[in-house]
Amino acid sequence: MTQWLNDTFRIPLLYDLLTTTVLIGLVVYQFLLHLDEAHVFGVVQLATYILSMTILVYTNCFMGECLHTECAALLNAYYECNWYEMSDFCKKALIICMETTQNPIHLTAGKFHIFSLESFAQIMKSSMVYVSMLRKII
Repeated sequence: MTQWLNDTFRIPLLYDLLTTTVLIGLVVYQFLLHLDEAHVFGVVQLATYILSMTILVYTNCFMGECLHTECAALLNAYYECNWYEMSDFCKKALIICMETTQNPIHLTAGKFHIFSLESFAQIMKSSMVYVSMLRKII
């Protein structure tokens, strides 16, 4: 089921990843401009938008991290069970199950970007690089 979800949503997640990364950078730049000009309403409005976009990206990354963690926990549960007391048929089934969990399931964007908490930090760094670039250029 998770493989089907990943195959179904990898293109929308890629679009979401690319647009939110750029949008966060642009909106943070606008936020800094409004902060310098002391527009209180604009600052609050942009801060709310930045927070909502960050939560959107964080949610995807957190779900990808949870999926990876649960896959590792399942492998550990297979290892910790009393396999030596099982029948030969169950032992073979257990080996097959352990083999499938060796390659953990990932939530991806376009089959190349794996969502995790580490990737969340990279996304936020990329957004801040866009802000830095805009501040230097403009």
